[in-house]
Amino acid sequence: MSKLISKKTLFNIHGWLGINLGMLLFVICFSGTIATLSNEIDWLLDSSLRIEPKDAPYDWEAMYQNVKAAFPDSRITSVGEQKNPFTEVGDYFAATVFIRTPQGQTRKVHVNPYSGEILAHNSFFDIQRFFRNYHSFFFDQKLGGTLIVTFFSFFLLLSSLTGFLFYTAWLKNLFQLRWKKGLKVFFTDAHRQFGIWALLFTLIIAITGTFYFVEDILGITGKFKVLVPDPLEKITQAEISSFGDNLEFLSLNTYAKNAVQAFPELRVEQIRIPSKLTDHVYVDGQDGNPFTRDRANKVYLNPFSGEVVKIQKAADLNTIELVTDIVDPSHFGTFGGLTVKIIWFFFGLILSFSILTGTYIWYKKRTHRLITKSERIKFHNPKNGWNKVSVIFKNTPKTIKGAFLSTILTLLYLTITGANIVTDGIKSLGPFPVERLQTIQKDTLGPWKFSLLCEYPCTLKQGTKFHLDFGNSGLPNYASLNLSVISKNDSVLKIPFKGPAAKPLTTLPSKVDSLEDVTMNIEITTNSKYTLTTLVNLRNLKEVTADMAKRFTTEPERAYPEVPKAIYIFILAFFLITLFILLIWTYYIAKVTSLKYLLALKSP
Repeated sequence: MSKLISKKTLFNIHGWLGINLGMLLFVICFSGTIATLSNEIDWLLDSSLRIEPKDAPYDWEAMYQNVKAAFPDSRITSVGEQKNPFTEVGDYFAATVFIRTPQGQTRKVHVNPYSGEILAHNSFFDIQRFFRNYHSFFFDQKLGGTLIVTFFSFFLLLSSLTGFLFYTAWLKNLFQLRWKKGLKVFFTDAHRQFGIWALLFTLIIAITGTFYFVEDILGITGKFKVLVPDPLEKITQAEISSFGDNLEFLSLNTYAKNAVQAFPELRVEQIRIPSKLTDHVYVDGQDGNPFTRDRANKVYLNPFSGEVVKIQKAADLNTIELVTDIVDPSHFGTFGGLTVKIIWFFFGLILSFSILTGTYIWYKKRTHRLITKSERIKFHNPKNGWNKVSVIFKNTPKTIKGAFLSTILTLLYLTITGANIVTDGIKSLGPFPVERLQTIQKDTLGPWKFSLLCEYPCTLKQGTKFHLDFGNSGLPNYASLNLSVISKNDSVLKIPFKGPAAKPLTTLPSKVDSLEDVTMNIEITTNSKYTLTTLVNLRNLKEVTADMAKRFTTEPERAYPEVPKAIYIFILAFFLITLFILLIWTYYIAKVTSLKYLLALKSP
């Protein structure tokens, strides 16, 4: 390697990466380090996550039914473990049922998995969610946060390799840490030791992060399917129609039992509840290979008959699919329980603070070189005249100019994303006001009872959303469901309802704006091919529209999620520590940058 790239070049590349990109890289690594143990931090801060383990099976059906009864207006999306992943059943984490409320908020319901008793419910926003989102994309979707974070994996990989190749005497000085010879020597030794001992960990993080970047690119270009197994075919409408007008899910215990019978090695971790009649229930978990995430092992079942339709085993995945399911456990250290996660946390701190020690070393070396070089400049050369400062600036190394510029840009980006987190990012996980969604009427069509609801602004114009709620009596089984808009000249516009079977919705298109004096119907076509129709009460609709106009002068916004104060205190502490480090970083960069100007004013 030394014949291809000189040591000086390796050192320059390593230094340039650290000083120009290290600030943002530090924030990414430091937040990812906290994310590694974020689930455990939540467990410490929130007593509702804690249970006493028992040598007993989970009662999946009790969990489901209790949550369904407690939150009749919400949709249950999954029932599963909320614990230290990839360990044996019997730790101290409660199970979690995810629900989607009418206010558009995802919430976690913490449940005793053995009895089904509801312990508490809280926002989807917690320590784990904050640090996962912040580490993954800075809560930034507009400026390409995901691509920025994952693209920095290339720089982390290059930085670790150039540092290792430059420092060839690593084996000889494997344990050298001279702490009595001043800060510069101590930080130099510490930086080298951090790089050596954390090299394997750094390579794992960098390589898996690079894979995330490729994954994002494939997602953007619509080619993500090359990473995952072929999707299971939907349940046919003909098969669905044979189950009757109102469909009920089977006991979740039945799904779990059938899945294990078909896949005896499976330890069930989660049961996903379908929202559409054509989707399958699937049960996922572990089969003894801790290096794959739960979803690598799945058993798909017909939700109405309980029949096993497909078994997906990690051992049967092709190379690309298997790698996709290995990346997450490798990146976050979840493949070996709490012990490995603590090791990952420790090495994450080493990686994060090795960036800081590298900055300090660069600062000490660079200031010494600047002074030495500046003293050789003849400030009183008549040719220079009054352009001394510009002469000095021209002699300033590009490294310093770039470091100063990159520091300013990084601080600007972090400021923008930080403001977005406070104003929009955290709010995105909170609820909309209850009044934003109001009932227009309750009605019955054939065997189905439903409520028609309207979402703000609740006008007959483009973009308004109408919801149908069939309640919890069962899943309605019909061939089609439409909102029919009829104008005074008898032109008919049929707008289909889509989405969850029990709670579908539709959005008015632009064509509605041109219609006048309309009437509206709800139309259900049964599987027997006859149509049921009911008239929408437009008088109620107008009253709701007027009421919303009084309640909201602007479009209603989400509220901040209600979480224990300890969560916000912890997040604030993280930001204060990070801010303190970034200010010190900026101080050193600014000091080196301004040193030339200070020297320019000195007499020879």
